[in-house]
Amino acid sequence: MRGLNQQFAKLSYGLNRTGGSNPPLSALVAILGCSRESFVIMFDFEKLEVYQIAKGVVTDSLKIIYSNTNLDTYIKDQWKKASMDILLNLAEGTGRMTSVDKKHYITISRSAVFECVAILQILGETGALPLNEAQNLYDRYEKISKMLLGMYRSHE
Repeated sequence: MRGLNQQFAKLSYGLNRTGGSNPPLSALVAILGCSRESFVIMFDFEKLEVYQIAKGVVTDSLKIIYSNTNLDTYIKDQWKKASMDILLNLAEGTGRMTSVDKKHYITISRSAVFECVAILQILGETGALPLNEAQNLYDRYEKISKMLLGMYRSHE
């Protein structure tokens, strides 16, 4: 074990001198003699259930946006921006250090959910999106909104 610690220390020291902070995964795999699959390195926001659910909804929304050529360009752009804002603000807020900052980005993320829901309602009511598809997305957006509200309240 001492040999492993020395190898890891040398690797870490070398990386820190060049501006890196962590040894690359390939180096850890080589030192420890295990497979890449043994390591799951994730950013903090990726560990959040709300992020994973939102990522699925955003992906599904983008598929609809990109595949539906009949949708108005303005609506497509707004929906795409609002969808991405859910994920991007959640990720950015997770990286913030103070509760005030975290709450700010959670609020923006939740507001983007509301914007998506308003767009979705118009698309459903005008027939631009099948009602069952709109309802499925609506239910998932609602779950995300509730989870974001819980996150917000946890920082009070």
